Amino acid sequence: YDCFLVNTTPLKLTIENQIRRLNDSMLTHLKRSITRDAGSIESFVNEGLEALKDRPRTHEELGSSYKKYDELKVRRQEIFPLYERIESKNKLLRSVAGGGHEQLIPLQLKLDKFEGMMDSHIQMIGEQKDVLKRNLKSRYETFLNESEKLKSKWKQIRPRDQDMEDEKKCRESLKIVREREKEILDMVKQKEKMIEEFRNFGMNEPVFQDLDDVYNDITRIKNVWGIYEEFQEDLEVLGKEDWVTFRSKTYQFDEFLSHWQEKLKQLAANESSKSSKKHSPSSMNERIQQDIESYRLLAPLFKWVRGETLSPDHWLELFRILKLPRGTTLEKLTFGDIIRAKDEIMNNSGQLKDLNARAQAEHTIREALYELENWGAGAQFVLTDYVDTKQQKIQIIKDWKDLFTQIGDNQSLLSSLKDSPYYKNFEGQAQIWEQRLGILDECLHLLNQIQRKFVYLEPIFGRGALPKEQGRFRGVDKEFREIMSEIASNPRLVIFAQRKDLTNMLKSMLDQLGRCQKALNELLEEKRSIFPRFYFIGDDDLLEILGQSTNPTVIQTHLKKLFAGIHTVQFDGSNQNILAMRSLDGELVPLTKKIQVTTSVEEWLKELSKEMVNTLQQLIVSALQDSRKQLGQTPVEKYPSQISCLAESITFTERCEEAIKSGHLDKFHAQIQQVLEKYTNVEVNTDTIEGVVTDLKYKALIMDTVHNMDVVQQLRDGRIRNIYDWLWQK
Repeated sequence: YDCFLVNTTPLKLTIENQIRRLNDSMLTHLKRSITRDAGSIESFVNEGLEALKDRPRTHEELGSSYKKYDELKVRRQEIFPLYERIESKNKLLRSVAGGGHEQLIPLQLKLDKFEGMMDSHIQMIGEQKDVLKRNLKSRYETFLNESEKLKSKWKQIRPRDQDMEDEKKCRESLKIVREREKEILDMVKQKEKMIEEFRNFGMNEPVFQDLDDVYNDITRIKNVWGIYEEFQEDLEVLGKEDWVTFRSKTYQFDEFLSHWQEKLKQLAANESSKSSKKHSPSSMNERIQQDIESYRLLAPLFKWVRGETLSPDHWLELFRILKLPRGTTLEKLTFGDIIRAKDEIMNNSGQLKDLNARAQAEHTIREALYELENWGAGAQFVLTDYVDTKQQKIQIIKDWKDLFTQIGDNQSLLSSLKDSPYYKNFEGQAQIWEQRLGILDECLHLLNQIQRKFVYLEPIFGRGALPKEQGRFRGVDKEFREIMSEIASNPRLVIFAQRKDLTNMLKSMLDQLGRCQKALNELLEEKRSIFPRFYFIGDDDLLEILGQSTNPTVIQTHLKKLFAGIHTVQFDGSNQNILAMRSLDGELVPLTKKIQVTTSVEEWLKELSKEMVNTLQQLIVSALQDSRKQLGQTPVEKYPSQISCLAESITFTERCEEAIKSGHLDKFHAQIQQVLEKYTNVEVNTDTIEGVVTDLKYKALIMDTVHNMDVVQQLRDGRIRNIYDWLWQK
């Protein structure tokens, strides 16, 4: 404590400094508060001064000025207390700091100016209000004059009752109503605005009689004609469809007419009481009904303007008939264009019908020629391989019938086109195809005959037959192969027909082949005259025999056609000589003399025929000798079945005539029965071909023996005693 009392000076200085800093801080805060409040007041004063500068020139600006003045007046009541607080703070600042805030003096001047402008502004607004009232009255007078003119003009152009009778006038009247309605609506808006200004100025509400009359008249007409406008709008929606697409959907137009027909019935039922009034809805309904009936008459005529078969030239003619605007094209043509041309369609339906008939006929001709072009582009020969005698492949034609059918059909098609009265327009192109098809028809028939003869003769001449005709055939062979090679490289029929001098070449080839075939036929006839059995077979078989007279396989194939009893023959080891003949069942009959096979086939076949007869002749003599003229004694295994049966028949005949003469038929019948028992009791092994043949021999003998027993029994029953009796002779 003593030390503190002694050393008090530093503490005193510290307290004074703190008090000084506190005073500075309070002054700074006081200045900032004054500055902030002064800024708020100055901002309000500046905004007010700027707003009070404007001078209202219109009714809207006048109202806005009143509004701004009232707002400033309210805000001024809020600002004055704030200014009083600033003055109190400034007074405190002067007492403490020795001077006030420097911003308050300019602020006071602005406030004084603002107060003066507030007073003068309200006076200016009053004066401007009087000016605007006078302007408003002037505008009202001008507006009335304009309304009077509008009414007079409207009386001249307003739709009349007679306008309903014509569709064009109806459309024009609707257009006028729409145009005037827009103008009237603009004037009505001006009228409403003017009435509002009168009310704001406290003036009596003005009267706009002329404008109201016109507006009410337009509204009334619009209500009456509105149904027609709606009808036209729906029709215009359909009219925007392009005709190329819509022509296949004309049923939509019929549906549209039916829909409006029903709609008119409903409207007529709802408004029947008003039908007597001028411009009544029923009058307009009648007008729409007339349009519907007119369109119903038009609908069936759409078929004449559909144009599926019309060419560009036909369309231009159609546009001319319908009197469509120049420059109209099918791509731009709409259903609306067709409807607008309804009078021309109905008045010129005959011309349109003729145009369609001509277009259809020309379209048919054009399509037929187009089909011919397509056929010509794609028609080809169908080829197959043919192997000649030298094993070389040649491409030859097949399916001839289809080719001739196609060409014939196309020729018939061209012939039918000539009956059309419009054929002359396509005569040039048609004649080209007529000539082309004629050449094809003739050449293909020639080529068909040539190919058939070539295929028939080539194997014969290829083996060297008819040496004298070889040169002729080789020439035809070369030309035929060249033609077929060209066809194989490009098988299109049209290309084939374009070859120069083709017809003459084919005719020459056919003539040469005919000469070759004639020479061949003469050869065949010569061979048949030498060996008549060749008449039993056709030319092809005979040619094969002549060409391969020493081939055992070919000989075996055709012998059964020449000899009924010979199925095959037996050759020696060298296949040069025929040793025996064999039946279908395998029965082998050796020839008494072998037949040598030579290239002269008709000669050795003639020898074979003679040797066959000679062999059978010797066998029958031998068989009769072996049987000792007794039934059942012929060695069956030794002789062929034919010889055994013949020998038994000869023996039966001799023995039967002896029995008839001697009257011992009963005894002879018993002998035959014994022979039958002998044959039926024989056992034969059929496991081999020889056994099968032997079995067949016995079966044949048994059948003959049974027949012989029946004959003898008939003779016994007839008591035959003379060999010349009819029962025996028959």
